[in-house]
This record gives sequence, structure tokens and C-alpha cells, in this order.
Amino acid sequence: MPDGLERDEYDDEHAAQIAGWDGSRLAATARVVFPVEGRPLPTEAAFGIVAEPAGRVADAGRLIVAPEHRDGEHRVLGGLSASIWIAMAARGFPWVVVAISEPMIDFCRTLGFDVVTLGPSRRYWGEDRLPARLSAPDPRAWT
Repeated sequence: MPDGLERDEYDDEHAAQIAGWDGSRLAATARVVFPVEGRPLPTEAAFGIVAEPAGRVADAGRLIVAPEHRDGEHRVLGGLSASIWIAMAARGFPWVVVAISEPMIDFCRTLGFDVVTLGPSRRYWGEDRLPARLSAPDPRAWT
């Protein structure tokens, strides 16, 4: 990025910036963008799709876990994902659209997320990703 920061037109009052801290060190980040009538969500714009139901889907991106906080159990990623869903639920959004890799689709499905791909893959942020809509697992199914 020219000024060392990643920012765009979505970083306004319609986005939630989420940060996970390990003491004073930043461990993880994410951004949730909420829909605005007449403006596509970031993933919609990048992939030329519309995430249905239009106006009821948020967008999650910029999920980053610092290398020293990554592990085989994905604990920090799990906490970051929970924070995304809390931010969405607080605003009444049950679905999220993301640009996601095949391995992460498999991982999300293993956790019980419903994952629906919305178009073909393309190179996005350095790897092949697919646009997909996710809905959270129903906790009532766990009992």
C-alpha cells in the first residue's frame, strides 16, 4: 500500500474494524462491511456477483492472524470469527459473503457453517479464492 495502510472507500461508518490483542501486541484483525443501498459489498465488487438476499448480507474480509498466533487448532481464527458473527448479529445480519480458499471452505464446513459458493474462483489477495455466502451453524443442532 502506498502509505503503508490498507484502506478503501468501505472504511467508513458502514464497517466494523475488529482487532484481537495479545497484551499490547496485535494478534488478529478483520473487517465487516455492512450493506449500503446502491453500493456493492467488497466481495461482490471483486467477483462481479450479488450476494442474496441483497441488503441482508454483510461482508467479512481482511482476516489476518499474526504468524506467531497460528496453530493447528485455529484458536485465534475461531475467536476472530466469533467476533465477526457478534458484530453481524448485533446489526441483524445472518449471512456473510467472503472471498475464501478451498481449504478454508472445507474447514468452515467441518465447523458446521453452511457454505454456498456464488461464482468461480479467481486470484484475489495472492491466492485462488471463491466468493461464498456463509451462515453460522445452528447451536440447537449441537444438543
